[in-house]
Amino acid sequence: MKHLRSNHNATTLGPLFDKPKPQIPDGRNSDTGQQLKEKGLKLVRENNENWMDDCVDFTTRWFIINGPSDFTGEDIRNGCEYYVGQPKHPNAWGALINTLIKRKIIVPTGEHRQMKDRSSHARSTPVYKSAT
Repeated sequence: MKHLRSNHNATTLGPLFDKPKPQIPDGRNSDTGQQLKEKGLKLVRENNENWMDDCVDFTTRWFIINGPSDFTGEDIRNGCEYYVGQPKHPNAWGALINTLIKRKIIVPTGEHRQMKDRSSHARSTPVYKSAT
């Protein structure tokens, strides 16, 4: 294998290395991670309002029909995809689960199980139960 040699170093590469370093926020005017999370979730909810309401309604009806059982967010997602459809943005799925928890529709059990969807690579996900 040939090794490529370059006569260039960082000082001769031009404007790419002449840019000033980004400033690190000093904390006086910056939000905490939790505040940024809440702002992001609010934005996702607002941009997917009808979808979110329809999914909350579907989930509530699902519990009435199926009775008490444990489930994952993936189970809710599969039902909502089939009966309600896709959200405008994929982050809306996480916002949906957070909305269901905040409205006391579902509660985490503290357990985890492997996801079933192939694209999830069997990663661990929280298990929930109906709060009613």
